[in-house]
This record gives sequence, structure tokens and C-alpha cells, in this order.
Amino acid sequence: NKDDESFFLIGDILGHRKDFKINSKFDNYALLEDSINISEFEGRFIIVKISQDKDVSIWTDTFGRMNVYWCKDEKSNYYITSSKEMIPPNVDLGNIDQNALAQLLTIYGNRPLKKHTLRKKLKRLGVGEILMIKDQKLLIESNEFIPKNIFPKDDAKKLDQYAELFIE
Repeated sequence: NKDDESFFLIGDILGHRKDFKINSKFDNYALLEDSINISEFEGRFIIVKISQDKDVSIWTDTFGRMNVYWCKDEKSNYYITSSKEMIPPNVDLGNIDQNALAQLLTIYGNRPLKKHTLRKKLKRLGVGEILMIKDQKLLIESNEFIPKNIFPKDDAKKLDQYAELFIE
């Protein structure tokens, strides 16, 4: 792009949402360069942005369908990956996180809730979060959730249609 930033797309984009329809034949990938536009895209993907200053930003699709894990070793090296199995086996991931274990067994079914992992030193990116490395420091920022208004709330006809979906 014009700011000498590099972008990498990992995963699949199924389409661009516009006018309440998904266009699967789009070619304007520039919209993906700003994390605020992510809600306009449907798919399962990770975006990695590397700036001219070598700062790195990483974010996922709207629902965080692909995981981003990170941890730090004893030499303060960061490992960031979409698959925790790619972290070298000699890196200490910490003890079992009892809260995450309880979530896995009782609430969620097969894994802890977003942002949590079974290991205390292994972190996972949450929905709407951006993992950033600036000046050798790791930061987490969040995109503000802005709900879309899909129809005027005083249009009772739309509310009746919605209610009828649940009535047999």
C-alpha cells in the first residue's frame, strides 16, 4: 500500500458483505488493511500487518474463527502462531490453568473460552482484539463493537416477521 506496509492474509475470505448480501467476487483487498472494516467480510482468516517501522499488528475475522496464540520464552522471545503445536517443545507454557480447565469441562465443551488456554503462560487472542508489537513491546487493543442497525425499530412489521420465525 501507499504507506509501505506489508499485509498477509492467512485463511479464506468467502466474500464481502454489502447491502445485506455477500459478494464472493470482490477484488478490493485494501479494505482489509484496517481492522475496523473486518465486520464487512465473511470468512475464517487472520491478517498480519507489518509497518515500515517493523511494528506488527495481527487481527482475525469478526468472530475470531482462527486462533492466534502467543507466549514468551525465558530469553524474552515471543512465539506467535495460529497453531499452538508450532511452539517449540522446550518453551515453558506454565502450569495448567484451573479456570480454563473448568471452562473446558463444564461450559464450552472442548476448549476454554476465548482468550484462555489450558496453560497459564500461553495466551489466545480474543474476539475483536488486535495483537500489536510496537517498540519491542507486546500490546493488546480492542476494536469497539458497533452494532449495525438493520431496520428501524419502529417498524413493527419487521419485528412481527422475526417473531414468526419462532412460532410454529
